[in-house]
Amino acid sequence: MLQAGDRTAGTLGFGGGGPDGPPPRPGGGPGNQSDPVRALSGQGPGTLIAQQRGGTLLAYVSADTGKITQIGPASLGALTSLPVDGRTHAVRVDAKGYRALATRAPDGDVYITGLPTASVDATLVSLTGIELAVTGAGLVLVALAGVFLVRLTLRPLSRVAATAQRVTKLPLDRGDVPPTEMVP
Repeated sequence: MLQAGDRTAGTLGFGGGGPDGPPPRPGGGPGNQSDPVRALSGQGPGTLIAQQRGGTLLAYVSADTGKITQIGPASLGALTSLPVDGRTHAVRVDAKGYRALATRAPDGDVYITGLPTASVDATLVSLTGIELAVTGAGLVLVALAGVFLVRLTLRPLSRVAATAQRVTKLPLDRGDVPPTEMVP
């Protein structure tokens, strides 16, 4: 995130490296025009760049196709509320999640660089699904092992019960019991 912010700052000609940024480069830089669209060159797909000059905020996003689109006014409120503290913050713009960093240039303008969180979100959803599947499989295995162990330990009791049932069918009231029935 900080590298993307530094690339933006370098392209716009005021350096980077913190919430207040270092002084401008000697002799200016290729981006002294303070053009946020120009700052998107060299950034990854989905990168958000915004410039706040005075009360005006211009924000752009580079698409996967390389096309640069301007963010609508309805979504700019989330960007204007970002603190300029040199730390990344979660923000939603046009129903998409970003980790954004706001940096103040020496001339007072605020530049915002945001990286999309869609791939991270997809990875977290996938990881959650894998964890649930592995946990479910583990619980099934534990349940099967429990059933097996209970049946194994109760097997002698079943033999005792079978022997007891056979003994109840013997003519014990007459007194002549054959000594053939024994508990195994």
